[in-house]
Amino acid sequence: MSSISSRWLYVAVSMLSVGALALGATTSASADNSNETMPRQAEENSADLLRVTLELAHALSLSDAIKASEGLKEPVIAYAFTTGNVMGEYVPASLAAAEFLEYFYEDYGTQPKVTAFVVERVAADKKQVASRERTSVGSEFDVFDAPPVVLGGLALDRKQTAEAALAGDSTVTGARLAPDWRA
Repeated sequence: MSSISSRWLYVAVSMLSVGALALGATTSASADNSNETMPRQAEENSADLLRVTLELAHALSLSDAIKASEGLKEPVIAYAFTTGNVMGEYVPASLAAAEFLEYFYEDYGTQPKVTAFVVERVAADKKQVASRERTSVGSEFDVFDAPPVVLGGLALDRKQTAEAALAGDSTVTGARLAPDWRA
């Protein structure tokens, strides 16, 4: 893609199943929601916010998930996806959806299958609020079945570098092995 900085931003947003990176940001799911929720969140103490994952009845494409989330009464801060062995979250505040889909396709040869919405809720007592819930939002959309993952772009570069480092290839630059835990 065009800029190195946007590639690194994408790398931070897109996660392989090898490790999970949690990004937090608040954004609005629709123009109607933004006027209602943003002032409320500004008034609330951020310690009172709880991250809640709303699990979908079936996988959706990112565009269908964005449309479906407009019906929620709370802002979606991320769209969780699982496509093959690639898991992560798309955070709308970090990158436009079209750019994210372009980078995702370049690296994985497919599209993300959105499996959940991530929202923040104000919780007086965090122990009484479930961190995961099932939702029927989006069930009116067709089930999204993405083609299998085929690594390419930066994802393929990272995989090949890791494999070369594990094989002991001395020509690999910048790759360091973790210290041996048995030592």
